[in-house]
Amino acid sequence: MGKVEFAESAFDFGQVKEGAEVKHTFVLKNTGDAPVILSKVTASCGCTQPEFSKSPILPGGTSDIHVTFKSEDR
Repeated sequence: MGKVEFAESAFDFGQVKEGAEVKHTFVLKNTGDAPVILSKVTASCGCTQPEFSKSPILPGGTSDIHVTFKSEDR
């Protein structure tokens, strides 16, 4: 079975100026013995958009989740 472990579970953008767009990349690793496929990644609000690959992450492999926070009107 595949098992996903993140290098970090959260990221603090700190103080962000209104209107700025900030980005961060979360790295995950498949520490299991079967491929993992991410089918859905969501954020808690519409101002944060994740982008990720739907390609299989092989055992021992890594993948990135790119997160963009748009602070306009926030």
